[in-house]
Amino acid sequence: MEENKPAKLLHIVDDLKAEAVDDNLYEDVKNSKEQRFIGLDSASAKELVNNYHLDPMLNQTYVYDISSQSYILLDDEVEKHLSENRLEAYVTIFGYMGATSVEGEIVELTKKVKEKDKEGGITYKAVDVSAVEKKAMREDFSKTIYIKRNFGEKNIKSYEEIREYLIIRDLMNDVKLRNRLEELRYSSNQQLKGTYENRVTLTHNLESTWKLGAKVSATPIFKANVELQERCKHYTEVYFELKVSFD
Repeated sequence: MEENKPAKLLHIVDDLKAEAVDDNLYEDVKNSKEQRFIGLDSASAKELVNNYHLDPMLNQTYVYDISSQSYILLDDEVEKHLSENRLEAYVTIFGYMGATSVEGEIVELTKKVKEKDKEGGITYKAVDVSAVEKKAMREDFSKTIYIKRNFGEKNIKSYEEIREYLIIRDLMNDVKLRNRLEELRYSSNQQLKGTYENRVTLTHNLESTWKLGAKVSATPIFKANVELQERCKHYTEVYFELKVSFD
């Protein structure tokens, strides 16, 4: 199952470079479980069109989004798209648990910038931004990343179905969600009651992906791809407060 796990990053390169990577002609660039290099006119590129409905172009990089089980273009909007999809995954799971309403909003945005650590590797450090920039960021992200939803009726899924969804969408690391699931499982009438709040990071696990992108963007194969180099210098962490009612 691990072998079939989608790579974190897909890099669209010309076919000659993709063949060179396949033939191990680049010392510092390899296809791996974490990233793949795909020729623009290759069969693999056609699979992206057919399986993920993408329109790959030369020098693009795609990030795998486990919340939507799809790939998203690594551009200036990627954090927003990742956040929107993870938020939808949360709303879906609450619906499966029998929630009557879900609402929430962004509570914090943190800008993180690439730095070298003591060992010469890459890390991302939170940096201060001005009040004006912080307000502009909040207004920009809040245009699409928000939720206010009422469920028409309870539609509670089985314990096995909910647990499978948590695993597939990488939500099992949320302790509060796991606790609600166990509470639902052992409740006398198989229903949850009351309201609960949960602060979540919608851009979870981005740092490991960005480190991967930053490292490969510095290799000779990407020396002309300034866009990837610039994009991997920073990212925005999105923290969200959810309020869920089961009454």
